[in-house]
Amino acid sequence: MNSSRSARSFFLTTRALRSDRSENRVLGIALLLLFFLGLLAWLTLSNLQLTVRSKSASLHVVEAVEAISSTVSARLQAVHIELGDQVHKGDLLLTLDSHMVDTDIASTEAILEALGEQVLALREESGASEAIYSNEAYRLKRKAETLRKQYRERQDIARLQAEILKRYESSAEQKLFSEIDALVAKKEQRQAIVTEDSTAFSLQEALMQLDAVEDQRREWNARHRRREAEVEESISAREERLRSLKESRERYFVRAAVNGKVSFLRDAKVGEYISAGDSLGDILPSSPLHVVAKYRAADTLGRVKRGQRGTISVIGFPRTRYGILEARVVEVGSAGADGNVTVHLALAESVASRIPLSHDLPVIVDITSERVTPWEYLLHILGVSLLPAV
Repeated sequence: MNSSRSARSFFLTTRALRSDRSENRVLGIALLLLFFLGLLAWLTLSNLQLTVRSKSASLHVVEAVEAISSTVSARLQAVHIELGDQVHKGDLLLTLDSHMVDTDIASTEAILEALGEQVLALREESGASEAIYSNEAYRLKRKAETLRKQYRERQDIARLQAEILKRYESSAEQKLFSEIDALVAKKEQRQAIVTEDSTAFSLQEALMQLDAVEDQRREWNARHRRREAEVEESISAREERLRSLKESRERYFVRAAVNGKVSFLRDAKVGEYISAGDSLGDILPSSPLHVVAKYRAADTLGRVKRGQRGTISVIGFPRTRYGILEARVVEVGSAGADGNVTVHLALAESVASRIPLSHDLPVIVDITSERVTPWEYLLHILGVSLLPAV
């Protein structure tokens, strides 16, 4: 009786265990199916951001660094700046020895001063001579006018005497006047003619003298104008030379070509000989910073394009503490001989960082090249890994 009861209990227990195992199996299959469905949904519906990381990158100013150099060879006379100074365009940076040019400038200025005095003397001489010739011409004109008036009077007298003589001759035939009266009238007529001729000669002589004075005046004025023109031509040439010398002298003063900061300054001593074109320092222009990054051509070509977003972390400044900078791709170069592609990125205008950004600061740039599902990314990895074996 006891054995049959024990067998029945064993049977029931075995049966219950089999039922629990079946239920657990169904639950396990359901959970596994749910897991695979979730995985499939994640693989096909979620998005991954694929980024391309730079091999090397650094911050650069938009404008090129301006070299400090001289266009002439001379000894250094003075240095007016120090490393790190902020300078403005046109500020005096260095002074070179220009004593030879200064000597030429002083000599040319002295010659110009002498030529200017010569021009003044010529003008004074011209004024004095013009006054003399004017006075002489005026005197001769007055004399000619007086003689011309006398000549007309003598002509009138000669005509009158001719008429009187004619009247005497006709009256002498009629015995109205004596022959003595006729002779006197003839003598007076001849005297009137002589006086008229004399006055005409004096008038002609005065007019010839006036013409001679005018000729001398014109000749002297022409000669004087030639002399003055020669001096003025010499002055123009000297003034042109003076302008050229002053322009040359300005080259001995090395000035800043741009606004910026003196980022490098050669340790040149006063009195040291500086050759034309020697680099004496650099000016870092005061312009916005941008990023220049190098990428592997295989990772970049066809994937990195203008307008894509990039994140920048500065080497030596942990992003967990200092954060990241944002930028946009503005230019993608072509592959170089070294197999790298140069990419230029512009920093976001509203960028605010606790990091002191400066030229040549090394950074790491990650560019978001595309967004894909995990499934597409997995296929891409499998394709890349299998491609060499195909």
